Amino acid sequence: MSNVEKEYCLKVSDLKPFFNYCEDNKYGLIETIEQVRTIYKKDDNTMLRLTINKSNNKVIKELDFKQDNLSDNPFIERKESLPITYEDDEAVNSIIDFLNYKKSVELVRKRHVYEKNNIKFEIDEYISPEVSLVVSFEGEKDIIDAIYQELKEKYSEFFIIKKD
Repeated sequence: MSNVEKEYCLKVSDLKPFFNYCEDNKYGLIETIEQVRTIYKKDDNTMLRLTINKSNNKVIKELDFKQDNLSDNPFIERKESLPITYEDDEAVNSIIDFLNYKKSVELVRKRHVYEKNNIKFEIDEYISPEVSLVVSFEGEKDIIDAIYQELKEKYSEFFIIKKD
């Protein structure tokens, strides 16, 4: 059984207003983690992701799958699997090879996760392959639509909009 992720994802020029938004609206900081995520893709519009999470001197490795259907629209809805934690890199690499996934990109970031009432904010500072700042939030569609409208009204000057 897979999950369906409903989220807004915004590239921004400054994270401070979004940290303030979370704090002002009583979102609790769940964790701050360093992540290395390697993305593998196939022609069937799926991706396999290997994520190494480092937090408080603890390392957790996860494998998951997600639909590969990104667009310029800030709202994204796509199927995703639950993550599987793993320790055996050799076994995971053999699965990747067996399923014929090809390495696409490796992302390095610092992620701050806030949560309140089943709405999760992820505030990311990407270090590699390019430096960028990204804010995403996920949850029930009607609630995140309202949050998006509020953020757009208050902080649109910080949104980086892709040009055609």
